[in-house]
Amino acid sequence: VVPWLSGAGVLLGCAGAIVLAMSETIVTGYLGLFALVLGAALLSPVATVVLLRGVPQRSGAVARLAARGITGALSRTSAAVAALMVAIAATVGMGIMVTSFRATVLDWLDYHLRADVYISIPDAYSRRASSPLAPALIQAFTEYPAVVDFTSWRGAEVNTHLGTMHLSVMKLTAAGRKGYRLVAGDPEPVWRRVAAGEVLVSESLAYRYRLQVGAQLKIDTALGRRVFHVAGIYYDYGSDRGTLLMARPVYERYWNDHTVSALGLYLKPGADTDRVIAALSRVAAERQAVVIRSNQGLRAASIAIFD
Repeated sequence: VVPWLSGAGVLLGCAGAIVLAMSETIVTGYLGLFALVLGAALLSPVATVVLLRGVPQRSGAVARLAARGITGALSRTSAAVAALMVAIAATVGMGIMVTSFRATVLDWLDYHLRADVYISIPDAYSRRASSPLAPALIQAFTEYPAVVDFTSWRGAEVNTHLGTMHLSVMKLTAAGRKGYRLVAGDPEPVWRRVAAGEVLVSESLAYRYRLQVGAQLKIDTALGRRVFHVAGIYYDYGSDRGTLLMARPVYERYWNDHTVSALGLYLKPGADTDRVIAALSRVAAERQAVVIRSNQGLRAASIAIFD
């Protein structure tokens, strides 16, 4: 029986590896992984025999007796060994995956969070059609003496020929643009095309709809359906649905919407972030409920949510 199981395990393992290598969908990926795991499990009887043959004769009587007991009742013990092997492999695999993804998110936060202070409406990122900040409050925040520059964000849902997509409208500084890593291409010409009217798409959105650089997106605007070209694809871990990114002047031209949902403030060198946040909180008091966080505070909150 062991040779037949071993042969089946080798065939299943090879088939699973080939399917995984050629897989383009999650379904075929899972099928390939299942075949690979099952093949490894079927190889456990022969692996058990080979490994236990290595128990030296000088080992104690208990060790030799245990080894003989396992190989003597291989029809029973091999199933337990296989189950234990799969359980350990799954535990190690999940641990590596989560640790790796956590490190990736940490790296993304480090280069994505560029501003010193972030201000948003409490529901700005939990609802796709976000609420706006009061214009008078925006002016008070951006003209505060310690603030030297700012970025702005506006979230909206837009209808496209591929379905509904989330749109991030950004007013970015030169430093803010460096917070978006492109999957491929030189950033400078890509950002020039975005300023001229093209859009960026996140990696998850590009994967979901099989979008490539140069692809056309037909988006319903306030002026009717318009065609926008994809200028580039960027890494993003803020949404599993994916996001379109558009320059604020382009959005205002087609939607006539000047509202802002969140701000990123850049402070003067040496400015005390905690004092600035306290002062801005007093400015916002009794005007509008806002969330004000420092760069490090937002980073810590993001990691706490991930954990």
